[in-house]
Amino acid sequence: MALSKSLYQLLISCLIGWMLLLLGPPALAQNDDIQLIPEGAPPPAPAEPEIRGMHCTPDVKEVETRRPIPFSCTVDFPAAGVELRYRLEGASKTWEKIELEQSDTGYTATIPCTATAQHGTLKFYLFARNDNNKVIARVGRHENPLAIRLMEHSNAPPPALPGQAAPTRCYEQNECPTDLRGTPACPGTHAVKTKKGWGASCAASEECQTGMECMKGSCETPAKCDNDKDCAEGGECDEGICHMPSKEELKERLGPPKHHWLGIHGGVDFYLMSAAKGVCGTTSSDSQHFDCFDGGNEYTGTPNVNYAGAVKPGMYVANVRALLSYEYMFDRIALGARIGWAFRGAPKNFSPLHIEARVHYSLRKDPFKLNFRPYLGLAFGHAPVSASSQVLLLDCVSGDDSCISTNDTARLNDYLHDPSTALERTLNAYHRGAGFFFGPSLMLVYALANDSALVFNLTAMLPDVTFAPTVGYELGL
Repeated sequence: MALSKSLYQLLISCLIGWMLLLLGPPALAQNDDIQLIPEGAPPPAPAEPEIRGMHCTPDVKEVETRRPIPFSCTVDFPAAGVELRYRLEGASKTWEKIELEQSDTGYTATIPCTATAQHGTLKFYLFARNDNNKVIARVGRHENPLAIRLMEHSNAPPPALPGQAAPTRCYEQNECPTDLRGTPACPGTHAVKTKKGWGASCAASEECQTGMECMKGSCETPAKCDNDKDCAEGGECDEGICHMPSKEELKERLGPPKHHWLGIHGGVDFYLMSAAKGVCGTTSSDSQHFDCFDGGNEYTGTPNVNYAGAVKPGMYVANVRALLSYEYMFDRIALGARIGWAFRGAPKNFSPLHIEARVHYSLRKDPFKLNFRPYLGLAFGHAPVSASSQVLLLDCVSGDDSCISTNDTARLNDYLHDPSTALERTLNAYHRGAGFFFGPSLMLVYALANDSALVFNLTAMLPDVTFAPTVGYELGL
């Protein structure tokens, strides 16, 4: 009885297994692409279905350089617009875009010669969008665009729209006709502006040929003149020829010219001193041009003739000057005068008064119309220069003739051991400059407005070789 029961259970188990085998494995086992999603993560977005319904011609793989590439597209669905995007691989990372024009037969656009001027690979794709700006059809994709090889020479027929002739190949830069420069037919060129001839209508003189002016709306030969009154209204006499200033010229004008200018200036003299010996004595020729001082007291002692002060050659800082100026400026001429005071001169026998007359000529025509106005001229007047140098001497305080005349170093050392006989002293030797000066002068004026300017002057004062730069401010009246 027990055996029959066990046999019965075995038969039931076999029957159940056979039925499961017929039904197959559970549904989970049938999906080989299933991915486990971590707990809490959003489910993956379904893959975007393939978009179709758009057809474009021509379908070309190879095009000659400098060839326009026309496109004609049809869309199976109602579209709000169709757009073409393209770029030359390696030349630009930016996609250029063209909105296709709609017609009865579809949408058309042309990639211009400027995009096909050099050989390489031209990438492109097209897509149509609906009123919600959603893509509803495409040819190619941003991630996987179509490609056209651009070659200098190709046996492939040039691209053309259905039933139309292929667009003409564009010119090379060196073959482009003048009248086509700057047009799409000549990529990489710039339009040549041709000047208008006599009698042509104009708005400014820049439009007319060389030697002509725009007078009352037409290009004409300008009249000769002596002053502005000889020219038509609005004209001005420029070197004997009437000139009509353009709007750009008038914008740059500083205003009506000012002829009287008052200024204040300051500067430092730089004196080029030559080598000199015995400057604090009385026996050398150099001593006639120097005065020696111990502080503010003039040296009146008797030095040893061989150790009476020596000046080294070089550029020395001399006087500091404060000046007032007046300039009368007309045309390109500037007549002026300056008066002032010099500081840091010798304690005695130095005239600090500065009186100067000057005349300058502008290096640029029409200086009153310009901000920067350089002048070159001459200056002369009374302005002594006093430059000093420290010198070392042996002062024979006893007046002993042997101390004054000896050049025996041993004996001089013996004198120095006796302060009542000789002393070693350091003095300031001031050069006595000439009472009057003359020389070339450079004046640089930078007009802040028509009535105010910053001024730099540089005068070479002769016969003493002194460079006298000054900076100042002038006010036009």
